[in-house]
Amino acid sequence: MPFLFWIPHHAQNEVPEYMSERLSKVEGGVFIQAESEVASIHMVIGASMAGGRVMTSSSGLGLVSNKKGISFLSA
Repeated sequence: MPFLFWIPHHAQNEVPEYMSERLSKVEGGVFIQAESEVASIHMVIGASMAGGRVMTSSSGLGLVSNKKGISFLSA
């Protein structure tokens, strides 16, 4: 299953706009609007550990918040 976890308050909107439309046409595609960067990266980790194809998008300061979750991947 392909997933996109997105945070709505970022300056980058082209990726989520395109992917939300594209995922609606893919069987099993899931587009979820997360409440924060931390929630988004943890959703990515959980879905990937369950075997899903996952993606998130972020910009500038969002990457700093995602760093906490990304550190779990290297443990």
